Amino acid sequence: MKKIYMIPLILSLGIFFCNGCSKEIEREDVTQVVEVNEDGLEEHLRQYSIQWMEFDKKIACDVLLDDFDESAIPPEQENGTTMIEVGDSSLFLTSNGALDYQRNQDAACIGNLFFYYLFGDLTNMEVDLYDEAKRIQTESVVQKAGKEIGLIIGNEEFLLNRASSLTREELRNLEEVLKEVETGMEVVGQWQAEEYMALEYVLVKDNIAIMGLDEPQQPYVIDIWGAQAAYIQAILGDGKILYLSMRGMVDIIDEGQDVIRITREQAVEIAKSAEADIVSDDVWKNQEIWLEYVPVPDWSASVLKPNTLTPYWCIVRSDGELESVIRINAVTGGNLAYGE
Repeated sequence: MKKIYMIPLILSLGIFFCNGCSKEIEREDVTQVVEVNEDGLEEHLRQYSIQWMEFDKKIACDVLLDDFDESAIPPEQENGTTMIEVGDSSLFLTSNGALDYQRNQDAACIGNLFFYYLFGDLTNMEVDLYDEAKRIQTESVVQKAGKEIGLIIGNEEFLLNRASSLTREELRNLEEVLKEVETGMEVVGQWQAEEYMALEYVLVKDNIAIMGLDEPQQPYVIDIWGAQAAYIQAILGDGKILYLSMRGMVDIIDEGQDVIRITREQAVEIAKSAEADIVSDDVWKNQEIWLEYVPVPDWSASVLKPNTLTPYWCIVRSDGELESVIRINAVTGGNLAYGE
């Protein structure tokens, strides 16, 4: 899945949207988007120090909770978590870059239908989630939700990567089908909207996407903390945020350092050399490669915490049946699987 970064004409929001991963740009859309050439990013490539995002609880509550009273925010627990409840709504924040909001229990069930079953490709519904993101990205309710999410995370750059829009009846039908095979599945008690939208975002820095949820999973050769994907998932019901989940949110705490980039060709040669004894040359004939930022953890820490935002070449290769991935550090040429 080669990364194509789309920059719309509507930049007043300070938010980037794209169709996520695609293999080509449809030419009828060139008036709305432009392709960022990875080869032109070299002079802007930097490495940043990062830490877990510290959410502004009051802003999050103002955006998500109705009839919110600031005095209702309880003290943070010793483990760094805060649970805020107003009526049927709940907002859960942690000190390790995670946020969960649900307007009610039904919202959580709808989130499960979309993000676990549909986005997880566990249904027989054929939906191109990247094309859907492209189709709905300029709708007013999606733009409004983007503004609200931007307020919560401090207007960081992020892009709409995958999306789906289904009516109440379509979701009901999906739920009925799943109930026949999923024992004990929680079901929606009351459908309060006519149309539901599922939106999945990834963060962006310097026009380069940060490793997201739909990226190929990174295997590790040694026992170390794994890099955590950064993503945002939201469910809209008739345009209102009913469900919001954020993972891997980080704050950049310095201006970064300019780095010398390992080229695409060098990265492929490094990867080939590293796996010469276990991967045949035929596998390398069918490959895709793109540049992305990876939130690299502190390998030596006793708990998972981010350390640097580092550019990597993500190389996906296939023998026609199975896919595998290797990430090469675009600064040092190291292999992420070894904590390099």
